[in-house]
Amino acid sequence: MLQPADTVIVDNLKAQMVVGAREVIEAVGTLGVYLLPYRPKFDPIEQIFAKLEHLLRAATAGTVPDL
Repeated sequence: MLQPADTVIVDNLKAQMVVGAREVIEAVGTLGVYLLPYRPKFDPIEQIFAKLEHLLRAATAGTVPDL
């Protein structure tokens, strides 16, 4: 149960963006903190995986005779 001093962190999941969700959170007197949209460009782990993917693709054979 939500209490007036609680903080609710809401991400961008569609189920949490239903009509009335914000009103319910605010009606109890809780603080609703909505996260910013996900941006893979600014996520360091996404950059690491992109570099790893590039290295793996560069290491594989590019033509049928090379296979």
